[in-house]
Amino acid sequence: MDKIHLNMCSVALSFLTALLLSNFQSINGYPDGAPERACEKMNPGHGEQSLNSNSPYEIKLDRVFVRGANRIKIQVVSTKPSTHKLTGLLIMVKKPAAGKRETFGAFGTFDPKSSSDDLKTISCFGMPGSGLTHSDNKAKTALSFEWIAPNDTSAEYELHATLVRDYNSFWSDIVYPQKIHVSSDAPVSSSGILETNTITLCILTVAVVVVPLFSF
Repeated sequence: MDKIHLNMCSVALSFLTALLLSNFQSINGYPDGAPERACEKMNPGHGEQSLNSNSPYEIKLDRVFVRGANRIKIQVVSTKPSTHKLTGLLIMVKKPAAGKRETFGAFGTFDPKSSSDDLKTISCFGMPGSGLTHSDNKAKTALSFEWIAPNDTSAEYELHATLVRDYNSFWSDIVYPQKIHVSSDAPVSSSGILETNTITLCILTVAVVVVPLFSF
């Protein structure tokens, strides 16, 4: 009987420890980057839905027409740097039909060497380098990085972004308003002029009771 009781206590203690760790993570988020499972719904796991206000961040691309294996320079910039700094993000570029596990499609890859130490790549849907996320939760006013187009001769892609101000304030799965065109007859180099669009696509608000320390 003593051994049975000890085994039951051990199982209960393991379950309680796992539960506490899970709650701690849900409260504090992911300070070292979004997990790969977040790629499917582009949701940071802070709540069921994101804010429905206009995003205070701009996403800038130096071009939207590119040849396969060529690069697009991307910037994420706060329009209110004194009050709305970024603490977390998840970026993915994919074909409109891709995103389910049974229809991977082509994603292209992000170049980790083109960004600062604040960012890192992750494998969305098992595709290495197809996602980009933060590597720490320090507040940032601007980030820049490069996306390498896949070897398509004619295809359209969408840029999806989840941008986090803090645990209670985030904009989930917002879509860049222009498609990225990968084509064999696209210009080889950029004009050098950034095509600027403010992301305004939002979801619904969510009420969060717990006020945590970290985001994502």
